[in-house]
Amino acid sequence: MRIAINAAMLGHRKTGTARYTVELIRALLEMDRMDTYHIVTDGTFDPAELPEHPHLHLDREPFRSRFHRIIWEQTRLNRRIKGADVVHGPYLTLPVRLSAPSVVTVHDMVPFLFASTIPQPRRAYLQWLFARNTLDATELIAVSESTKRGLLEYWPQIDPARVHVIAEGVDPEFRPVTDPAEQARVRERYGLPAEGRLILYVSTIEPRKNHQTLVAAFEKLIAEPDLAGVRLVLAGGRGWLTEPILDTIRRSPAADRIVLTGFVEQSDLPILYSTATVSAYPSLYEGFGLPLLEAMACGTPVVAADASSLPEVLGDAGLLVPTLDADRWADALGRMLRDTALHRQFQAAGLDRAAGFTWQAAALATLDVYRRAARTPRHSVRSA
Repeated sequence: MRIAINAAMLGHRKTGTARYTVELIRALLEMDRMDTYHIVTDGTFDPAELPEHPHLHLDREPFRSRFHRIIWEQTRLNRRIKGADVVHGPYLTLPVRLSAPSVVTVHDMVPFLFASTIPQPRRAYLQWLFARNTLDATELIAVSESTKRGLLEYWPQIDPARVHVIAEGVDPEFRPVTDPAEQARVRERYGLPAEGRLILYVSTIEPRKNHQTLVAAFEKLIAEPDLAGVRLVLAGGRGWLTEPILDTIRRSPAADRIVLTGFVEQSDLPILYSTATVSAYPSLYEGFGLPLLEAMACGTPVVAADASSLPEVLGDAGLLVPTLDADRWADALGRMLRDTALHRQFQAAGLDRAAGFTWQAAALATLDVYRRAARTPRHSVRSA
């Protein structure tokens, strides 16, 4: 079987769906030595990130900009992957006219559920592309049951049998890092205090991520004398509509105890998680919530919002809190910081929970979807 994967978004830095894409491809190449893989990537992608494979064609295209990539995907990609038995869009994007059966991964419903947080014209493009690729795909992968429910609620004409829930995995590099020298290095690199307890939130800074509620909870938390020395670490680059969030942080009475690290290299993330006392994830909506798994895999207890896919990923391995209730957030974080037995309980539970999510399992299930799609004659799958 000839499998083409559009990984054109892969470059130097990988966040969100790009990390999903590279981890899935790596796992597929490691487990499947028989099929042929034609993988299109950005010209800056390092081939050393992928394992050797007897039937791998890595097609690197030098994109000048995101706009150039978007145009290229719709006008040139189809010719480059001609002859494939199945084509996968692991972050949704495929040419709108394909001659081969296709598989599309749906990560979330943000372009529709949180449309106001995406600036025009990108919002219009995402909605158009989402609708075309999702409705026309031969088979669909949803990264959580929550995402599948949202997809089918928005487009009830989609046959549920076409939507396969395949959870993301966690890379083995995410594990507890106890080396004091490594922790000290990461603290220094990202401007963290040399010692002391940390609340960590790993996320792009944008409205959907709900930083304001976490900041409000933190203000309440450090008003308690025994927690006055705790620091809040907001790790991640800037996304859309960031300035109002940054303004809230600047005006906060706790601003001198809040650290903005900017983008964190993936190689440093396991150390940063391991350095933190507790990981917070107050996002209003997530298609999956990979940072939850990463934190648990590093032995860091998690407090998360009781919204969208987050309860599904966390299970009973952490504390769930009403998304916008700053008082409940302050209480839950305070419990994790004060109660040593509770901290140890969720540390162990998180490690066990994270061990059940692997990229190998995701790759095996994805390969089954490829085979199912390749057996389907190419035709429109839109329902009447």
